[in-house]
Amino acid sequence: MTKAYVEDIELEQGSEYRRVVYWMYSDGAPHDFSAYSAELQMRPFPESNIVLLTLSSSDPTQIHLGGADGFLIIYIKASTTAALSFNRAVYDLEVYPTDNPDATVKLLRGNVTLIKEVTRTS
Repeated sequence: MTKAYVEDIELEQGSEYRRVVYWMYSDGAPHDFSAYSAELQMRPFPESNIVLLTLSSSDPTQIHLGGADGFLIIYIKASTTAALSFNRAVYDLEVYPTDNPDATVKLLRGNVTLIKEVTRTS
């Protein structure tokens, strides 16, 4: 069983966010993401029905899966962070075999703090 790694995120409003995540086995071999999908959601609190942001590997400009190399890249565009308005939220990142969503693994989870943008165009 894989336990989610807890990592808090500070998003800077109006700036892009990029994070590379590696999933390696205990022997150092990379996990193969070739037949996987991934989704990340942010919400005000875990039980909330309000979704503040969703990223998916179905759009590789949001979550890019690195196949047999064992990595994925989370990418949030500057225009997306500029549109966010919360102060604090929670998130998790889940991956699953595309043909078996019942085998979902939570890789990351944590709190999100949005650092408000100071410099804005008029």
